Parts: sequence; structure tokens; C-alpha cells
Amino acid sequence: MRRLFFFVLLHTLFLAAYSAKLDLYISAAEQNRISGAPGELWYIKDGVLNDYAVRTYTITVASSISVLRFMWQKKDPIVEGRYFLEVKHDPNDAFGEWSSSLNKGGGLIPEKLEEFNLTLPCTGKANAEIDLTILLTIMTGGRDYKLPLKRKKICSQRSSDVVVEVTPLPAGPSKEDQLLGQIDARNVAVPWNTQLWAIFGSVFVALVIVAFAAYFILRKNRRKGSHAEHGAMGMVPLNGTLTGHRSPVALTETELIYQRQGIESPRQSLLSGSRTAYEYGMPQHGPGDVAASSVVPDQAVTMEDMQIDGSSVEILETIAEGTFSAVQRGIWVAYDPDRGCNVPEDVRIKTVKSVASDAQIHIMLSDACLLLGLRHDNVNCLLGTFFGSADEPDLLPMLVYNGAHHSNLRTLLDSSNRKHFLPLTDLILLGLQSLSGLECLHQHGIVHKDIAARNCLVSHDLNLQITDSSLSRDLFPDDYHCSADNSNRPIKWMALELLSDNEFTRMSDVWSWGVLMWEIMSFGSVPFVEIDPGDVKQLLKEGFRLESPPDCPEELYMNHISPCWQLEPLARPTVEALIYGISHFHASIAHTV
Repeated sequence: MRRLFFFVLLHTLFLAAYSAKLDLYISAAEQNRISGAPGELWYIKDGVLNDYAVRTYTITVASSISVLRFMWQKKDPIVEGRYFLEVKHDPNDAFGEWSSSLNKGGGLIPEKLEEFNLTLPCTGKANAEIDLTILLTIMTGGRDYKLPLKRKKICSQRSSDVVVEVTPLPAGPSKEDQLLGQIDARNVAVPWNTQLWAIFGSVFVALVIVAFAAYFILRKNRRKGSHAEHGAMGMVPLNGTLTGHRSPVALTETELIYQRQGIESPRQSLLSGSRTAYEYGMPQHGPGDVAASSVVPDQAVTMEDMQIDGSSVEILETIAEGTFSAVQRGIWVAYDPDRGCNVPEDVRIKTVKSVASDAQIHIMLSDACLLLGLRHDNVNCLLGTFFGSADEPDLLPMLVYNGAHHSNLRTLLDSSNRKHFLPLTDLILLGLQSLSGLECLHQHGIVHKDIAARNCLVSHDLNLQITDSSLSRDLFPDDYHCSADNSNRPIKWMALELLSDNEFTRMSDVWSWGVLMWEIMSFGSVPFVEIDPGDVKQLLKEGFRLESPPDCPEELYMNHISPCWQLEPLARPTVEALIYGISHFHASIAHTV
């Protein structure tokens, strides 16, 4: 038995000494450039695979980015490492031919830390989101790794990439090397310095074996004649004390999920004084969060491109009215190229009354430009515009949208409080859908600036769509107040930094989303209803925040809603992190409801 133990120990030590020590990761600078996340993203570290990062973490690649960079090396020069690279995706006219600095036919992994890149070009032919899987297979003799790295590439029409020819790395030794006998295809010769390190390694392993043998012999001699009261081998308890252990904090189920995935929950982040809420493995903050543009730089569609014939729209009923505007339901007859004929479509219409001024019409059209050209299940899409014409003087400017049978979320929530009950799972799904729509905006470089229940629509089967804020000031005048610069702003939904300046960012959208989720959980209540708008800024500075709604789970409020109102913008969770955390929370309660 003792011989078997020493044999197993010897085998284990040799495997530990000679198994390939691989590193594969994305550098901190590259992470920040691609997704805004802080720190490095490791796929393999010292030969240990980060399975979560490989299999469940999808990184979105903006339309302005085409080249992805990775760092890797094989630290053990004795074990040969080879790779094979492939990129899989469904055919799409918007996406071009991928290329890489690596050889597509495979090659050797470098022994020194090196960068390799992958080019994912757009053609500029169409707007699209392409789901890609980068299949990287690594073979080291002792262990093989198959890494399906997931990416979502955003491509915009008329924004084709300049494809740069990249010289692939050599797949293996050159013919000259083989002829000179420096490298043999079956048996790789090891340089003298590598051999020296191998000798040192062998000596080290031998010394470790001797030390272990001496330890067990001495231990056995000391234990002779005594009773082994606690068994033959001591064990460290699973809940043993660890170096640097903080004061115990009761973890919720969702926080345990974060812990298993190596992610710090928002509440733990606040308790530990950490600036960011979700640090490891989740997209976080990039340069665009500080001064993100609200306009897509390569916007393919303009208002002029979407002009329609005003006489092709028939008004059926008025849904809501303001002082100078109205929201209506109607039918738009448009030509369908697939069918080859005109097809009627139910539409939602935003228009103005005859009393509207030119300035009010201009603001309506300007606000409607925000989501121009976007197509997403959780975004209310603008289908057509009519500016008015001399030929049709009786027709007023109008905006035509999908979602004809969607209701305003604010109205739905208010009626739900009195007439029927929406279960908690449905309320959370509404929040998740609003995050999905907001994620689409942020992926396209758009900051909404007015995320709120009044700017969301919901269908009878609870499909939620974020809409633009055109006409909201007229339809919901009590939600907007005059600020110091004499502009009409939704002060009670705005991030604190916006009350001092107008620098809207993705993180100010996150603050507003937190208020939206508070509206959902409170069935349409108005935030800070008893607070004068002029006092909101000072109260927020002093640390006052919206209280948790009566029926809102504490875990949802503490872990996902209140972190959105962190004073420091970069301390707030990103939309992607919120989707991840709330999805897990929704899954955890779905089994108990």
C-alpha cells in the first residue's frame, strides 16, 4: 500500500511538473477597448480553464471595431502545444470573410508571451447582429482544450471595414529548419537552456519526493503506540478560516450564484468598499460611458429616407392627447416587395395638432431620430415619417411606428394596481425586456436620456418595447420640470451628475433604468412624489434614495435596483451585468412561485 502511495505521489508530481502551463487571455487594455470591462479576461491561466468565461460569456463587438486581440503563451518548453482555429457563423451579407494573424490550418503555440489577432469585417451591405463562435482547439499532449469563444458582431449598413491583410504565423518549422536537422517532425529537439531547466525541475521533484517520504516516516514513528483519535489523516474543514477573511455576511441565493461564477454581487461590493458592482467576467465600463454619443455615427437611415405618402395612413382612433400633440392608432398601406402588392399594417401614430408651433414640431422630429433604423423585439421601431407637403396641406406631420396594440407601461401599471394583479415573475420580465432594449441602444452607441415607464410600451402578452421620448413632455407634463438652464427635464428620473451638467452617458441611463424598475415594482408610482423638484439634487447629494416598494423583494432592491443609484457613475452596474444578475434572480424565484 505504501509503495502504491509513493507511486501515485510520484506520478502526480511529474504531471504537475511537466503538464503544459498555458495562458490565454484578453489584456486589460483590450477588454476596456472592446467592452469597457476593467481588468484582464482569462480563458486559461497556468493550464486551468475558466469554463464560465469560455462557454457562457458572450462579448458584443461594436460596428466600429473589427480587430480582436488575444494574448497567449506556453510556459512549459518541454511539452509541445499546437492549435487549430475556426470561426463559425450563419451566412450573412453584412459580414465579410474573417482573417487572423494565426494560420487557419493550425500551428505551434509560442513559448514567449505573444499577441494574435482576429479580424471580423463588416461589408456595409446591411444592418445586422451576427452571432459568432471562435473555435480554438489547443493540444498539448497531456491535455486538449476546446474553446468555443462567443461573440456578437454588430454591423451597420454603409460602414464597411477596410480589411487589412494580416500575415499568418507559421504553422510549424520551416523546410530549411527541417533540412538542417534542427527540428524533427516527430521529436522536437530541446535547446540547451531548456534542458538545463528540465534538469533543475527533475532535481526539484526528487527533493520534494524525499521530503514527503521523510515527513511520512517521521509522522508514522511519532504515532507508534498512540491511538489515532481523529483518524489517520487530518482534514481542513470546508468552512475553515482563510487569510484575509472578512467579517461574515449572510449571502442570499443570488449572491451565492455570483460567488460560484467568481462575480462579486452589488451588495458585497458596497460592503467591501469596492467601486464596481460586478467585476469579473462581465462587461463593465468603457470610455463611451463617460461621454457616449446619443447618435449612431454611421447611421445608415435618415428621416428623409423614411418619408411616406401621408395619404397612405388612415387614422382609426386617438389613444392619448396632449396640449399640442396626439397618439393615434391607424392603418398604413405600404408596398410589400416580397408579396408584390400593397399590404395594410396596423400602426401607432404620433402627430401634432394644428396649434403646434414649428419649434414643437421640430422637437418631435428631433426626438424621433433617436431610434432611427433600429430593429429589435424590445425597441419600438419607427416605420415611416411624413413632414407635410404643399400637395396635402390638410395633413399634419406624423411619425408611424409598429406596436399598434401596445399600451403605455405607465397606464398599464396604474390599472394593474386597481383591477388585476401582475405576478412578481411578470414584473421582473418587464424589467429584463427593458434592459434588453436598452442593451441594443448601447451596443449601437445610443444613449436614451429619458428611460422611464412613460417611454415604454407593453402588449397584451407583455412584450415590452422602449420608445423614443417624442411628445412625452406634452403627454406627461407633470413628469418634467424646469431646470436651472430653463430646459424641461425629467429631474426625478435623472442621475445626480446630470443635475449639474448635460453630459449624458450609458451610466446615466442605468440610473434612470433603476427608477424605471422602481416604477414597475411600485405599480406606476411617481418617484419622489412629495419632494419639490428643486430639492432633489441636494437630497441625492446627501445620500437619500427611493425606498424599496412595499412588495419588492429585498434581494431585488438591494442587489439590482439600488446599485444603479451609486454616486459614482463607474460604480453602477452595466446593462449587461444587470441582465445577468436579474436573470439569475428570476430563475431562482420562478421555481418557488
